[in-house]
Amino acid sequence: MSAVGSAGSPYERKNLSVLLIVSTLILQVFFFAPMHVISQNFGEFPVSFVNILAVHLAFSFALILIGFLVVRILELHILTAALAFFSLVAFLESWLFYRFAGHHPLSEDIVDWQALQGLSSIELAVALLAAVLLVVFRKRIQLLARLSLSILVLLTVGFAYDTVSKIDVLFPAQQATADDSPYLDHFYRLSSERNVIHIVPDQAQGAMLHDILETDYEHYSRVFDGFTLFDQAIGGFESSYPGLVFNMSGEAPEPAFDLVQNQPFTVDYIAKVLSERSILTALSQNSFKTFGFQFNPGVFCKGPYTACSGSQEQVFTGVPLNDPEWRLAVAAVTSWDLALFRMTPIKLRARIHDDGRWFAKKLAAFGSSRSGVIDVFTQRMQVEDNPGTYNYFHHAGARPPLLFDRNCRLVGSRAINSYT
Repeated sequence: MSAVGSAGSPYERKNLSVLLIVSTLILQVFFFAPMHVISQNFGEFPVSFVNILAVHLAFSFALILIGFLVVRILELHILTAALAFFSLVAFLESWLFYRFAGHHPLSEDIVDWQALQGLSSIELAVALLAAVLLVVFRKRIQLLARLSLSILVLLTVGFAYDTVSKIDVLFPAQQATADDSPYLDHFYRLSSERNVIHIVPDQAQGAMLHDILETDYEHYSRVFDGFTLFDQAIGGFESSYPGLVFNMSGEAPEPAFDLVQNQPFTVDYIAKVLSERSILTALSQNSFKTFGFQFNPGVFCKGPYTACSGSQEQVFTGVPLNDPEWRLAVAAVTSWDLALFRMTPIKLRARIHDDGRWFAKKLAAFGSSRSGVIDVFTQRMQVEDNPGTYNYFHHAGARPPLLFDRNCRLVGSRAINSYT
């Protein structure tokens, strides 16, 4: 029997070592890191834990097979060493430097990258040292395999701990889901008599709406024939919560970031204003139908609306956010984004974050643009006989300063460099 085919031969040991190195890198990037993000923030991922687990496993195993074949065909020691190097750097970034940086990516806060320059220099020094060592030992494939095995064991233990410690959250009791179609039918009503459409573009410039309508002026002038566009209005506050109260009622409460601790500006206060002394109250008393698309429906849908929805739901955006397959796809892309954010050096991390626009989301067309909302409204609206309608749209998710051209592409300075 030849050496190639004998049990435990150098050829087989090399195959096993390459497979271990490739598997460690891919599983870390596309399975362990995303699953850690999901387990620690499961409330942000409205999907089944088993389903998202299966997606990440299937994708990872497919990449492992492809990666193994490529590495074995090319037969380059430096390539094998490079994969081991990336595994080591990703591990150090995710479990060491990322923690020192103090990021909270799901909070959507603006990141002060300038303040992280010192930590970035330390990252670079450690990465250069690791690169030198791996180049020196690039032909010691067994040593590199043992390094990868150590990382893989630590990642497996971490995954097991995450799963066991969060088991009640990750595997909740099954809940029945209701059909959305009757719910969707409540929206997009216009009156044959009187209509008010109130659009709050958050912290994007108000002229954005004018530019959207200008993209197809003939079409929109026909659709909105008889309407007057007021695009110079400005809110009374820079914060959404007091700003909305001011817009709806004319009251100017003391702005407070914490709705619970600061009095009298509380959730109960907002509900009382909307229910008793807002434009919603006045219009409802005059038989108007009122529709709301609110960025925080738990707080702002408490008024006397005919129907009210969250402004990131299917009824607002026109995309099937309530479809299980869509939710799963978005969850997978989001978890990969956040995982890459954890594992990359600060210089690259800023590009992945992209001021909240996120690298993978743009690739998968899951960006946070709401420019299609007007089209969704015009396609779905139904004119009926009633005294009047009031439609309130709040474009949730904008961050300052967002400037768009007439094709709704983000232009101008990057927010992190221009916001003060």
